Amino acid sequence: MNQETKVMLYRLLDTLENQHSSIWPQRRSFVTNNKSELHQFYNSNPNSPLQQKTANWIDRKLLREDLIFVEGVDYSFYINPVLNLMIGRDKYTSRSTYLNSRGVVVDGRIGKDITFQTTFIESQGYMSEFFNEYYRSKGSALGWTLHRGYSRTGFDFPFSVGQVAYNAGRYFNFSAGHGNHFFGEGYRSLFLDDHTIPYGFFRIETDVWKFRYINLFTVMSDITRANMTSGRYLPKYGAIHYLSWNISKRFNLSLFESMIIGSDTMGIQRGFDINYLNPIILYRALEANRGFNMGNAMIGVAASYAVKKRLKVYTQVAFDDFSFEGIRNLRAGHFLNFFAWQVGVRNTETFGVKNLFWLAELNQARPFMYSHRSTISNYEHLGLPLAHPWETNFQEFIFMTHYTYHRWEVQAKVNFGFRGTDTSDANWGNDIRRSYEDLGNGLLGYFVGSPARRNIYQASIRVGFILQPIVNMRLEASYFFRGENFSQEHPSFNAYQSNWFTVGIRTALFGWKDDFALIR
Repeated sequence: MNQETKVMLYRLLDTLENQHSSIWPQRRSFVTNNKSELHQFYNSNPNSPLQQKTANWIDRKLLREDLIFVEGVDYSFYINPVLNLMIGRDKYTSRSTYLNSRGVVVDGRIGKDITFQTTFIESQGYMSEFFNEYYRSKGSALGWTLHRGYSRTGFDFPFSVGQVAYNAGRYFNFSAGHGNHFFGEGYRSLFLDDHTIPYGFFRIETDVWKFRYINLFTVMSDITRANMTSGRYLPKYGAIHYLSWNISKRFNLSLFESMIIGSDTMGIQRGFDINYLNPIILYRALEANRGFNMGNAMIGVAASYAVKKRLKVYTQVAFDDFSFEGIRNLRAGHFLNFFAWQVGVRNTETFGVKNLFWLAELNQARPFMYSHRSTISNYEHLGLPLAHPWETNFQEFIFMTHYTYHRWEVQAKVNFGFRGTDTSDANWGNDIRRSYEDLGNGLLGYFVGSPARRNIYQASIRVGFILQPIVNMRLEASYFFRGENFSQEHPSFNAYQSNWFTVGIRTALFGWKDDFALIR
């Protein structure tokens, strides 16, 4: 889900009682039922000279309504175009950039309880050199899908997502499809983020009293060519639980656990173990009974507190491979006790200014967090991390603000921090694709940012005018800046800079995060 839509939903969720604003995407039925409230953020003056001179059909189809829609008592069906036509200039490399995306989104309802949505987009593009380098190293573009070469230096990449959901009465909602999920109150998630390539899923959502409980089962892939069988990437599976409890009107406590199931031991190729269909939270006991080499388990706890109606503070802590020996030697940098933490605050109405949103957030992960014995059971899908895009061994601070005035929208973001970078072939816990059984420095000496720090500074601003609020289509201009330096010199270190301007038309149904970090 793009950040603009998320901000609008935050504004709505923060005004309602017993809502669970850390679970994304929100139900299709919730978004559909509140469609008119969401579009009020972009209402323009119907008596303006521009609209008085515009033909009625053009005004409705281009500025207010779905392009094609059919509605009845027991059904609805909508079709809308998707465009992302951007041109730009990277001043650092003095090269022109472009992105040419065309697609369609189909949305609908059957009866009162079945909803569906599907989107297909075809794209070609060439971005700022920093982005190009990241996409080449990962084999994917925008976090949407694997890419192919286009016109020597460009990328060609299709993108598709979709789902069908069934609202089974008051307590249960079932959905299945191909997409992303996000658990958290902030901009980043240390549990499961939505910047990665979409994956197949089946999701059960249960609402009882002040609880919302998610069972999520996923089908993912390991991109490592050495693990391919018959020309196919080896599958890996995820079983995830998330329990959100509104203890009071202000305080929420959430529990998270995940199990990535792969074939990383004894050369045995396993399918999905049906024991992990167990819907009850806390897999650790099940893992002990099945054997600790069956997969990669992670647990987490999160909390949020509404200081007042629109001001919320939040936190997340994720744990993996806990050991008492690691705790005793934590100050000495013992490699065990992989954990990550987050603290943040967000406000959806600042100083009484309506539609002024801001967020401040600090994230940190220790070395080896999200890694495992092999790529078949580590915390990634098709080469992209499932949690924070900086992967592991980092500290990051983010500040962002978003303001909407009628159909005008401004978003600014600054983030800076550092991550560890290897100075040799030794494994210091900076790459989640490397096994934590292959240590680079014995058991001790692994600290956040070691052995060399890559310092990162990034800033961006977007200014848009909303043309079509139904699909969030806007005219947009943006600027992105990135700077890097290292704590020490090394022949293999390459500090990527970026100074990138773009302008164009964009349908902001799906965003991409432009603030990731290179590993090498």
